[in-house]
Amino acid sequence: MSDGELEPRGGDVARGNQRASDADRDRAVELLRQAVGDGLLGLDEFSDRVGVVLAAGTRGQMESVLADLPGLSLFPPEPPFSEPPALVLRTTNGSVKQEGEWVVPRRILAQCGSGRVRIDFTRAVCRHTEIQLKMVCTGSGQVQVTVPRGWSIRVEELSATSGRVIDKAADPYVPGSPLIWVSGELASGRLKIRHPRET
Repeated sequence: MSDGELEPRGGDVARGNQRASDADRDRAVELLRQAVGDGLLGLDEFSDRVGVVLAAGTRGQMESVLADLPGLSLFPPEPPFSEPPALVLRTTNGSVKQEGEWVVPRRILAQCGSGRVRIDFTRAVCRHTEIQLKMVCTGSGQVQVTVPRGWSIRVEELSATSGRVIDKAADPYVPGSPLIWVSGELASGRLKIRHPRET
C-alpha cells in the first residue's frame, strides 16, 4: 500500500473531503477485516491498510484503502430519486387543498364542481423545471394556485364558457425556475393565480 496522496472514489469528492470520525475509522477497519475473511487481503496488507486508516484525516483517505475491494465502501450508494405519482385533487362541492411541505410531481389534476381546490407551492420541493397542471371545473367552483416569487405560470389550451382567469402572479420568468403549464376546462368557475399572502 503506497503512502502517497490518497484520493476518494470518483463522484464522492465532496463527502471524501469531510473530516474522519472515530465511527468512520471503526467502520473502515471492520470492512478490512471482512476483506480478510473473504480472502481479498492477506494479514500483512491488512495491517498496512489499518495503519493508513488510523492516520487518515479525511473520509476520502480512508476510502482509498477500500477502493480496490469490490462491494466495500464507507459511502453507501444513494437511493435513486423516486418520481412521485401524478397528484389528483378532486371535489364536487367541498374544499380540497395541497399545501405545506410536499414533493411536486410532473403532472397535477385539479377537478371541481362548485367546490374549491387550492394548490400552494410556497413550501413545496420541486425537482422539475416544468409541471403540467390540468384543471377541470364543471360548475361555479374555483381553482386557486399559489406560487413563490420567481415561479411562472403559462395558461394554454384552457377552454372557458363563462369562467375567468385572475392572474396576480404575472412576474417575469426567471430562467431555471419552475414553469407551470395550465390546460383544461373552465365552465362558470374561475382560476386564481397568486403569490403568497395575497388576498
